[in-house]
Amino acid sequence: MTERKFNDNFIAFTAILLWVAYSCIYTALKKNENTAIIAGWLTFIGEVVPDVIAATLAFLLFKKIKDLQEKKVFFIFFISLMAITFQDFVYTVSVNLLNLQYDSAIILSFLHPTMIIFLLGQLIAWSWILFTNRIITERNNKWIYVPSVMVAALIFSMFMLGIPWKVGYFSVIGLPQIIETILEAVGFPLAAICLIRSSTQLIRFLSAGYLLIISADFIIRFSVIEGVIPYLDSVIVIWMLGSWLICLGFLFFCGDKEKLIKLSPSNSIQSQIAMWMLSLWLLSAFLFVGTYAIFSGDNHYGIAQMSKNLLSMIIPFSVLAIISSSYISKKISSPLAKR
Repeated sequence: MTERKFNDNFIAFTAILLWVAYSCIYTALKKNENTAIIAGWLTFIGEVVPDVIAATLAFLLFKKIKDLQEKKVFFIFFISLMAITFQDFVYTVSVNLLNLQYDSAIILSFLHPTMIIFLLGQLIAWSWILFTNRIITERNNKWIYVPSVMVAALIFSMFMLGIPWKVGYFSVIGLPQIIETILEAVGFPLAAICLIRSSTQLIRFLSAGYLLIISADFIIRFSVIEGVIPYLDSVIVIWMLGSWLICLGFLFFCGDKEKLIKLSPSNSIQSQIAMWMLSLWLLSAFLFVGTYAIFSGDNHYGIAQMSKNLLSMIIPFSVLAIISSSYISKKISSPLAKR
């Protein structure tokens, strides 16, 4: 088991290094008109291929697993991943290969329904995982979920009220943004709590990948509601990393016979450290925003831009805080477990 974990960590570290190299190559090729088409094909390979692999492995797990609850979860993951596969296929082909405009009505008519299916499927899957991993001690430890819920409330309120909308709330463009924002604001704390309490690499990678995808999606949505065609190169690589993590999660554990969906107790060392690190990160963010608002004397545009930048950072930094806490808690708990 120790050797398997070492190999998994080594593969994950190697994959991140490859992703960094991949992102640099993609950005360089995209800036040159003569190599832009190569960058387009790199995007297709980097986004669609991991989606297809992840969806296929989710279906294989659904067919293979005996446990009824886990079968339901993996079937939901399969439907959700099929939706995001179709969306990434349409986007990469139309925007990166055919050079169509991102805000084209034809493209948006395909992207929004599939994104909603993906987000709804993820929301159902993560809520199901939490429901099936309830334990009695959680009744006295529900406060541990407060930081994740606060992040979700902050995301929704700042997105709806802190940024000036140049499109109508209930317009053809605005309404899908509201629906997706609600699904992501509800799905974030569910996936974040699963990441905080994760006991297997599968849950850790799937939840982290999903959270990175919605953080990239928020950045895209900022530009859409402001009436600007977004510059998506930097966002694509964040989205791509999320897809890679989800794919790696399934690759690591597709052949494992142990229970795949397992969460640690809410009063575990891992959960406690994650809660405090996320709380400290939120406190730092609030202090920065409050100090800026009081002493900057900036205009409304500056406040709106600050809200946009804060929302761009809050999800990926929250994911980083939770992942770091998981690593720290294992280092602390391992010597204690040997005694």
